[in-house]
Amino acid sequence: MLNTFSTTRKSLLILAGVFIFSLAVRLALISKGPYNLDTLNLAIQSQRTLETGRLHHLFGTGYPLIVLLGALFILAADIFTVADPVFAVNLMSVIFSAGAVALIYLVAEERFSRTAAAWAAVSFSLCPIFLSLSVYGMSHAPEIFFLLFSVLLSQRFFKNGRFPDMVLSAACFGAMGAARLQDMVLLFPAMCFWVMFGQPAATGLSRISLKRGLRLTVFFLVSVGTAVAFHLPYFVQNNQAYGENLSQFWQRGLQDKYLGVLTPRLLVAVNHLAENFTWPGLILSFLGLALIVRQGRRGIFFLLWIAGPLFFYGNHRFIINPRFLSVILPPLAIGQGYVMAKVIRKYPLARWVLIPVLTLMIFLPFSRVYPVLKFRHEHALLPDFVRWVAAKVEPGARIITADEALFYQYYTSCDILPRPADVLRAAPEDLARFKDTVDALLDQQVPVYITTASLYAYDRDYHFSDFFKSHFPGERIGSHYYEDWHMGSAQTQVFLFDLYRVRKAAGR
Repeated sequence: MLNTFSTTRKSLLILAGVFIFSLAVRLALISKGPYNLDTLNLAIQSQRTLETGRLHHLFGTGYPLIVLLGALFILAADIFTVADPVFAVNLMSVIFSAGAVALIYLVAEERFSRTAAAWAAVSFSLCPIFLSLSVYGMSHAPEIFFLLFSVLLSQRFFKNGRFPDMVLSAACFGAMGAARLQDMVLLFPAMCFWVMFGQPAATGLSRISLKRGLRLTVFFLVSVGTAVAFHLPYFVQNNQAYGENLSQFWQRGLQDKYLGVLTPRLLVAVNHLAENFTWPGLILSFLGLALIVRQGRRGIFFLLWIAGPLFFYGNHRFIINPRFLSVILPPLAIGQGYVMAKVIRKYPLARWVLIPVLTLMIFLPFSRVYPVLKFRHEHALLPDFVRWVAAKVEPGARIITADEALFYQYYTSCDILPRPADVLRAAPEDLARFKDTVDALLDQQVPVYITTASLYAYDRDYHFSDFFKSHFPGERIGSHYYEDWHMGSAQTQVFLFDLYRVRKAAGR
């Protein structure tokens, strides 16, 4: 009994160390401002939820749990006299990501060993994709937290047979769906397989017992019911804007941008994972997963966990941004930890080579992302940029904008003029209407300005910039630094962008 107590205490100390280490790294790198449009929108909608008592939504499926969590963190920040809602939602990602690291330790320790768990936790904590998403307000850290919590509770159900653990596991998976519904859908086949076959049994794979069927039914009803309950206020409120957002999300995010099951884009996704873990580290991850699968069919769960999101996001036009792959990082980190622990246990002398090599594979990617996140911790370029523009233009001037419009609305009093923007190509009739609008403003002597950011955003084949410059000459006013977010938060995209005053062409 004394030995068991000592082992438990050691595990708790390692768990506490993993959590404190992850939390300290993230607090040291938390973003100074809103890194992207989604973060600022989250802060605004969470604040509005607090002020109105009505659940506001983000673009797409609404992300109701994320909005509610953002509101709770803003409320908590107010108690401590921190009035910045952007900082509050950034802190939300910091706390939940550190909690997710602790949970991956518990999942791996309970399933495999303490050594495997410690290496998996460190690898997951410091990998660039997840770490870069951990320091600014987004939906990914909370969704991964609830996903890992669901897996942990189901593992405990398989161990002790307590049915409330299975119900709570289903509720946590539903909470993941309330955070990011699309990822819940992609992982549903994997979780159903896990619920059915995660518990060792004497029966074969082809024989599904009544007890397994009951488990699956309960898991389905509770998880779906939880996700629906969080989304229900949007429909009860008869929110027309939410319906339009959902329709646009389905059309633009799924119908227009998904390219098929096997496309060359999949190689881009694999390359993102290799940059995240290094190529040797990624190979080790899959080697570890292969060894886990050899132990029994329960290991297939990890492969299904990876397959759903990888074959969807990996064949999507938006895969240039690796954040969509964050949900498949936990099993890859566990695979690394497992193979590390297995080799050390079987060949004790190998640790003198393997430990330094794996340490290098973890810290090399971290060393590349660290200066990026440190820069963002010290600078908030997007708010700085729009404030600089506001100081350069006359009162009543119109600023032509693309994605950055919300930054002008939140941080300045500038009047904005949204331009036609489409990821593929703006329609000719939309461009013609926009030209007429600018012409009318200039005829009325209203100053009109455009920045490099607005001129070249969503400008496939320079269709917008060539069209605009062919009709309107520009007078350069000045330059300021701007950070673009579309390529992903694990890399820096800082540019010196110009501000131009739009003029009417001579003779028009």
